[in-house]
Amino acid sequence: MASNTMSRHIGIIGLGHMGGAMAQVLSEVLPKGSVFGVDPHAEKRNRLKKVRTFSNVSAMLPHVAAVILAMKPQSFDASMKDMGGMLSDKLVISIMAGISLPALQKKTGSKRCIRSMPNLGVQTRQGVIGWVSGSLVSKKEKKYVQMLFSTMGESIELKKESEINSLGAISGCGPAYFFYLTNLLEQYAKQCGLSRKDAGRAARMTYIGSASLFEKDHVSGEEWIARVASKGGVTEEALRVLKTEAVGERFFRAFQSAVRRTEELGT
Repeated sequence: MASNTMSRHIGIIGLGHMGGAMAQVLSEVLPKGSVFGVDPHAEKRNRLKKVRTFSNVSAMLPHVAAVILAMKPQSFDASMKDMGGMLSDKLVISIMAGISLPALQKKTGSKRCIRSMPNLGVQTRQGVIGWVSGSLVSKKEKKYVQMLFSTMGESIELKKESEINSLGAISGCGPAYFFYLTNLLEQYAKQCGLSRKDAGRAARMTYIGSASLFEKDHVSGEEWIARVASKGGVTEEALRVLKTEAVGERFFRAFQSAVRRTEELGT
């Protein structure tokens, strides 16, 4: 990366849920004035008070040495045609599902590309960000990216690009799985007569409290289950039904389907 002041400046292209969350976190931890963003929608730009925002990419790019591509993968081809090679001298960091490193290098014109997969936990700096770099990304640039991602949560540098699709199906999609199960708990609580407010509080705090236990004592999920499920007790009976109904196998099929969809997005 360049050695001048601009080398510390980064721009985010696309300020939706994920791009906006990353821009917000980076603007809170990086030096003032070093985070830029671009999005055609004024409401998305206006909510980021510490980010210098633009409505078009060409106005932002002269200010930055690195960019995060946070548009939808379905929009990638059209966006690159509009940019016409303007990213060729940038360090390019993609958070788009399915877009491979060779495709990034070819369509952005940059040989210094990184493919990553964050999850929505970056909003609270408790995300998981898996990433893999192209062969021409320098050690200094990798260190810079590791620093950026570490401000948002757990940064995991992967050895092979093929691993990122699997990680995406686990941690990238993972928050939705937890929200899905939380919603099921809430729905059943309401069926049992709890008020909507109490059902929601019980379901949400069950997951929040469970997650905090992982932080308190770093043992496996299997060990935590054993601590909750007394032999011959209520929890053991519920788990028996889940195993009988092959719920775990169905989740595995969902994970595999997520990986296939990621691969499809890159074709």
